[in-house]
Amino acid sequence: MKNIIIQLFLFCCMITNVFAQNKIKQYEYWLDNDFLKKQVVSITPTVNFELTTIPANTLMKPGLHTVNIRFQDTNGKYSSVITQLVEAFTLNPQILSLEYWFDEAYNTKTVIPLTASSVITVNVIDVSTVSNGMHTFNIRFLDRAAKWSAVQTARIYKFKSGSMLNNTITAYRYWIDNDFANNIYKVINPSLVCVSLNETIDLSSFKGNNRLLNVQIKDALGMWSSVITDTVNVSLNSGLDDKFASGDFRTYPNPCRGMLTIEVNRTISDASVSITNAIGKVIYQNHFDIVNKKSLNINELQTGIYFLRIVEPNNANKLTVQKVILQN
Repeated sequence: MKNIIIQLFLFCCMITNVFAQNKIKQYEYWLDNDFLKKQVVSITPTVNFELTTIPANTLMKPGLHTVNIRFQDTNGKYSSVITQLVEAFTLNPQILSLEYWFDEAYNTKTVIPLTASSVITVNVIDVSTVSNGMHTFNIRFLDRAAKWSAVQTARIYKFKSGSMLNNTITAYRYWIDNDFANNIYKVINPSLVCVSLNETIDLSSFKGNNRLLNVQIKDALGMWSSVITDTVNVSLNSGLDDKFASGDFRTYPNPCRGMLTIEVNRTISDASVSITNAIGKVIYQNHFDIVNKKSLNINELQTGIYFLRIVEPNNANKLTVQKVILQN
């Protein structure tokens, strides 16, 4: 058969010369289990013989095969059979056709014959029979050696004609760690045409460090985005453990619009006041005396939920925390 190449490991048979006259005089080989079609090759008797190649025309077709070989000495004794896996393939492999299908529906695959070529470009795939929404697209290729490529899979989304022009974000949901069953679902006014989401997520009901916050966004076509995951430290940034809710101060107005008043039930000298956002980042910190009331200007902060903490000097373990909501 033409254009056949065999990838064959080096066979080396070295037989110890127990008797001075004992030498290798021939070898025989056959493919797979077809011993009846073995090829016998005589050689000049020698103590050591190294076999590096065998004729390629013995392979009937491209593909994976086993090559079996054994040697005979001048006493008529055979060696053990040595078996090696080899692959025969065409010198210039070319793609003859392709087939593709959607989701798990292989029985409805589409087969497309191609002009034999080593490289092809697939420009157009018929999706007329596929419903709107998310699908998996599967494709594989057949070469002239009758061997299939591995299946390539990708996710695709089919839109209703013109639907992308008016698409909007309509809702989102979020959950902590792997607790998807208790996800919190929020609806957004679909009349607000938008391609991004700017929402404040209240994490005050979640406690602990290194928690995983998972968020998904839904569009007007009913399609959910991939899950966006980030790590949050709730206990460190809010101090919402019950033992910290001392009631030693209050903040008002709450929600506020930029000016926030702190009112305490006693004088605190050199109080450490800090404000953190929902992911624990300190965005405001100062030290001052609080005799009765103290006003803070937080106009520069973005709207959202924050946590204000007061730490008294010489009593660092006594934390007082209040949630603050900043509005436009």
